[in-house]
Amino acid sequence: MQIQKRDIALSIVLTVITCGIYGLYWMYKLTNEIHALSGKPRTVDGGTAVLYTLLTFTIYFYYWLYKIGEELVELRRMNGLSDDSVSNETYRLTTIIMTIVSIFFMTMGYTWQIVLTIFAEAAPMHSALSRNNDVFFAIFFMGIVLIIVFFWIVFIQSALSCGVLWAVYERKDRNPTLVYLLMALLRTYGFTVSFLQLSLNDFLLQRGNVTPAFPTEFIHTQTDSPVSLQKPLT
Repeated sequence: MQIQKRDIALSIVLTVITCGIYGLYWMYKLTNEIHALSGKPRTVDGGTAVLYTLLTFTIYFYYWLYKIGEELVELRRMNGLSDDSVSNETYRLTTIIMTIVSIFFMTMGYTWQIVLTIFAEAAPMHSALSRNNDVFFAIFFMGIVLIIVFFWIVFIQSALSCGVLWAVYERKDRNPTLVYLLMALLRTYGFTVSFLQLSLNDFLLQRGNVTPAFPTEFIHTQTDSPVSLQKPLT
């Protein structure tokens, strides 16, 4: 199996336009590639990981993210590289941007639902020849609900963002596993996997300058199963 760097921007775009389907394929490939390189799998294979994610309504994804992050960190350590190739500034900037984006789209979604509810409530009132102040009261009430929902969204997203920023600021080493997990809770699934991919891409780029602890080249047998051929290089 030839493992090559993956275009992160293209992968994010494909994940968005396929409504997450490509993201599952990305998860599948990333899992199997890291397993093949490390030789010490800490999760199930890629196909099973995707299946568990679907069956648990993404709950397994958080466990997978933490464990596959640990495996990638260990792989980099064994090859003399730092735990993470992503800078703290990149994590901070991404967190802030994704917080703003999440608040915007979640607010728009709730606003649309409330607007539809207002029209649904107002129509029977007009048909029943209700007084105008009844319609006004319904619209006013829905407006209050919208404001409360907006501030609740801002509070939750801001709290999660502060958690990520705190984890980035306080981490004593370069281990990014906790940051991965917190960013996933921030609903940055695609971007969180992107950081894994970025770290893996860096490993593939740097492996020509380091002595690999495990072979990075595999061949296919007739059953298409990857087989390790070499001992660790010295």
